[in-house]
Amino acid sequence: MRGERASLASIGGLGERPAGDGFSTFDELISGDPGPRPPEPDGAALTHLGFTSGTTGEPKAVMNTHQTLDTVIAAWTAHVGRDTFGDPPVNLVASPVGHHTGFLWGVLLTAYLGGTAVYWDRWDPEAAPGLIADEGVTTMIAAPTFLQDLVRVVGADPSPLASLRMACIPGAPIPRALVPLARERIGCFVCPAWGMTEWGIGISGAPGLPADRLDATDGVPVPGCRVRVVDPATRAELPPGREGALEITGPGLFLGYYDRPDATAEAIRDGWFSTGDLATIAEDGYVTLAGRTKDIVIRGGENIPVTRVEDLLYRHPAVLDAAVVGVPDERLGERACAVLAVRPGTELTLGEVTDFLLGEGLSTHFLPERVELTDALPKTMSGKIWKVELRSWLAGDGAPGGTAARR
Repeated sequence: MRGERASLASIGGLGERPAGDGFSTFDELISGDPGPRPPEPDGAALTHLGFTSGTTGEPKAVMNTHQTLDTVIAAWTAHVGRDTFGDPPVNLVASPVGHHTGFLWGVLLTAYLGGTAVYWDRWDPEAAPGLIADEGVTTMIAAPTFLQDLVRVVGADPSPLASLRMACIPGAPIPRALVPLARERIGCFVCPAWGMTEWGIGISGAPGLPADRLDATDGVPVPGCRVRVVDPATRAELPPGREGALEITGPGLFLGYYDRPDATAEAIRDGWFSTGDLATIAEDGYVTLAGRTKDIVIRGGENIPVTRVEDLLYRHPAVLDAAVVGVPDERLGERACAVLAVRPGTELTLGEVTDFLLGEGLSTHFLPERVELTDALPKTMSGKIWKVELRSWLAGDGAPGGTAARR
């Protein structure tokens, strides 16, 4: 083999030394001069780019350093408690390693805990209990959808999930009934949490916190993560109990968006990051997420890039106006609905719309599951599509803006 690899200068191994030059025993390797060591990494240097859909739906690269990532992991581990993850921890990772969840909570957290990561390329609710039992999974950090699936599949027999110590569910709106239901059915610690690519997990539950507060809120700020709620227009901090825009700051905050100083300046002002979420902070410090100011749809923990889908829909020759909005869904949190104003005398089915979007290069997991047709989309005085009105219409409160709707 060595003859086929000219660049292979030396080989070390256990046992007796083979004949020939360039071979060393293991004892010789560990006792000899190891040679020059690589330089120690600069903790403040850029080390990772994690992509997110963001406010406008455009992919933006979130810049993190060794220090910011380590701060987030260490702070949340201390907040939850190392023992909560299991001894030894076995981490079920149902996100690809290229996704920030799969990297931060799959690779880095598992290495930090000295555990094992079980990567699963595609979530299968029916097979999940068997996988958890076979691998002895002790912890999982996933969208609420996955936990809902587990509760549904195991039914009255949670024994396949006996090894599971904690299920943490950040990344999507949490149905409030899910936390106590899963805790009762599965018997593990169910951890409500909130996080973003820009700051891993900054708000979280923890063992020992009152169950009734964890059932009704998203937890408390993780040590090192400072949070506040401000008036969206003036950025004046609001008193406890008042709903406003959620902002965060602290040593775990990302550096900014790569090659996007404009987006960075818009998102981080005076050291505070505008998360795009609406929230309230109670007198006792518990945070409750109330929705989003950012125009995205979160389906099963996955951000749907609304602007990207709308841009493609506008390419369809029959479409005059297009809007993609989230419709509440018990299992996935939200589903994506495309509301289209089309040319007179034309009709579009869901299948025709999805075929068109696929032909334009849209990824399958960004496709809408529902299409509604209307003669015109409601708009504000400034000409912007009024999505609040659309959501109200889809909830059954009449046609948007008094226009004729075709269902």
